Amino acid sequence: MKYLLEKSQAVRGIYRFFESRGVLYLQNEILQKAGAMEPYLDAFSIGDGYLSTSPEFFLKKTWGYLLENALDSGIQGVYTISSSFRDEEISADHRKEFTMVEWYRRTHSYLELVEDIRGILEVCGSPVLHLPVLSFPEEVKKISGNILTPEHGAGDLMQILDTLNQKYGEKVYFSDPFRKEIRLAGGGEKEMALKVQLFSLLMDSFLLPMLAPENPLFCINSFPSYTAGMAKIGGEGWANRLEVFLNGLEIANGYDELDKPEEILNRWAAYNKVRSLGGKEPHPVDKKVADYSVHLNGVSGMAIGLERILMAIQREKKIDSYFLD
Repeated sequence: MKYLLEKSQAVRGIYRFFESRGVLYLQNEILQKAGAMEPYLDAFSIGDGYLSTSPEFFLKKTWGYLLENALDSGIQGVYTISSSFRDEEISADHRKEFTMVEWYRRTHSYLELVEDIRGILEVCGSPVLHLPVLSFPEEVKKISGNILTPEHGAGDLMQILDTLNQKYGEKVYFSDPFRKEIRLAGGGEKEMALKVQLFSLLMDSFLLPMLAPENPLFCINSFPSYTAGMAKIGGEGWANRLEVFLNGLEIANGYDELDKPEEILNRWAAYNKVRSLGGKEPHPVDKKVADYSVHLNGVSGMAIGLERILMAIQREKKIDSYFLD
């Protein structure tokens, strides 16, 4: 709890930052009809609802409603600072409850929202001089020599990981049954689940550890489509999505908002199939989120874990330092 005052000061600074830019504060509704749909995010069910895994669904529905009913005069976007809850393993930098800062801006691309990250870092006490934007496929090519196309399969990711194991020492081990599973995946949700798993290994075991020492602050964009969430897919086939890292910690992620309800519902159906394959209960669908997305053309969003950004700035090792318990 030694950083409670710093956390309070950061919240006040973030409020002032967005208010000065015409971004409207909205109070998140903690009890939601559905949890996040990504198969690697698990929500706490409470009666016939779920504790908010992030303010994403609430903000998108509310912003869509304001735009649909022409109630957005003078408003450049919406934001909130809210507790979020995820049923995940506890670690030094993960808690089941944490604070999310999330915002959506119109006429801003997801890359332009990087400037908001710079501003928030400054009000949190860390002036930013340089924030390089790196491309996921280009960085993979630099460290492995392999060219990764948007249409890559699980086998392609396995080949890259094998190459990296040979070049830099074995950091990831694959059993023969797992290799066979990849060879026989055959597309669909089964292969999607395997690609998500291999992508995480590539990022966590090789790419991020190799980038962080030379780049205390950086962001990576152009992610594979199977990690898109509700991001648009760009013209070259990569998701218009980025993640920001500071001193080795992921502190933010954002993307250009997808504005096609049918595509959103199709993605959610695939994500729920992946959840089922992993032995998890499918999450219910909040169709209003998809319906209101038609009003989000030209809107981009970003989310920051408040405690994580303070951890990274202050080089604190435990997220619990920002909570009473």
